Amino acid sequence: MFDAHELAARPELMLPAFIESNMLFRSQHNLGYMKPVFERQFLTEHDLRFDEGLRIGEDYLLLASALAAGAKCVVDPTVGYLYHITEGSISRVLKLEHVEAMLTADAGFLRRYRLDAAALAAQRRRRRSLTQAHSFLTLIGHLKRRSLAGALATALRDPAALRHLSMPIAARLRRLKERPSTVRPSEYSAERTAPAMTPHTNKERSTAPDRLARAPFGNGTRP
Repeated sequence: MFDAHELAARPELMLPAFIESNMLFRSQHNLGYMKPVFERQFLTEHDLRFDEGLRIGEDYLLLASALAAGAKCVVDPTVGYLYHITEGSISRVLKLEHVEAMLTADAGFLRRYRLDAAALAAQRRRRRSLTQAHSFLTLIGHLKRRSLAGALATALRDPAALRHLSMPIAARLRRLKERPSTVRPSEYSAERTAPAMTPHTNKERSTAPDRLARAPFGNGTRP
């Protein structure tokens, strides 16, 4: 998932780089795939915890908040856990309500912390990626309901939503290419799955103890 040499060249993760990597509709894995181990005292002193109102993006918000509060995040390039992608996982399928919750959480993040210029610029780009995702999902909803007027209004309001229509088409073509050539068309499965548009899926931790302690930042990898 992450090249060890690339991680070795990044001894510390800074807030602007972390925010910049957590944009939607990008092909590369973002730094949210790497999971931190926090110092409990730091979390307690700064009143930091997971936002239980978020179904997607709670990991990002916690680490971004810690970095904004002055935490130092050291990167360890060694493998720390296995990463499994499960079709149909809640974090595999992006929904409109997920994006709306992330936009609300990001607004609260900006109200709580004073960011430097680099972090603020990255946060603005992240917000734009979220608003584009919102427009895209709204457009898809209109098309599914065959509401051409609603789809047109959304496209006019945010033309970038039209660009992202290529994603579900590309995902369908990719699945067709992966099917064995020896299988007849009548034997193809009718199951449909939504394209992956978010950086979070199910994780399987290694045998490390389940507790908070001072430790370096770890890298994830696909089995």
